[in-house]
Amino acid sequence: YYARRNNRVFVFEFKDVRLDSQTISSCDFETIRQKLYNTFVFNEEGKPKGVKQLANVIENKLPEIITRIDTTVSDAVLKVYPVLVYSDASFDIEGINYYLNGEFRRVIGSVDDRFQVKDLVMVNLNMLMKLENYFRNGKIDLDKVVNEYLAFKESKETLHTVPFNKYLFQY
Repeated sequence: YYARRNNRVFVFEFKDVRLDSQTISSCDFETIRQKLYNTFVFNEEGKPKGVKQLANVIENKLPEIITRIDTTVSDAVLKVYPVLVYSDASFDIEGINYYLNGEFRRVIGSVDDRFQVKDLVMVNLNMLMKLENYFRNGKIDLDKVVNEYLAFKESKETLHTVPFNKYLFQY
């Protein structure tokens, strides 16, 4: 899904996946990391999943969208916000967005010079639905809150792993 507001572009990818109980109860970092990778980057067959799908859209589809479909874009550099929407609250914990952002940065290739790609943001579908009226009424501006979140998590090393949903609770 693509949404643009002035020079800010949001690229959304939705994943309706669950972290199985066997993986959760394993308490093994490598088992959990591998499951996250196979669920959100590339599956066991090498097929792109959420993070790589977002990277592919930004690398390959977004230039075409800007050139052929959304032709009212100014010449300014576009700030691109990759957003991974998920349904399982198991992904709300510290470190998952941090890990997947690292994978996103690793798998994204060269991007059009017109794009400034921001860090990956993961958000729970339920949270988006709860905030829908705030977005519509202008009480919360998605790009503003995402920028503030990105600045917040970069402000101290101990905050790098804070998930977006947890940040929103203090907003």
